[in-house]
Amino acid sequence: MTDWLPALEVTKMVDAAVIHGGQGTVQTTVIAGVHFVGIGMQPEQDMNIYVYKQFGNAIQIRKRLRITPRLFL
Repeated sequence: MTDWLPALEVTKMVDAAVIHGGQGTVQTTVIAGVHFVGIGMQPEQDMNIYVYKQFGNAIQIRKRLRITPRLFL
């Protein structure tokens, strides 16, 4: 058994993070100075990621990707 990981200390150890975009997770990565890839699971999370994407701190990936089939000749 272990206790909870200290999120800020662990985040400071990485070069980038993949997160869901919740307020706490976004704030932790920003305070740690870490860029992130965000995949929001709900509209509030999408908006959190979008805001930091505009500042250049994040890459936003939509939960539902639309892939257009291409014909190769």
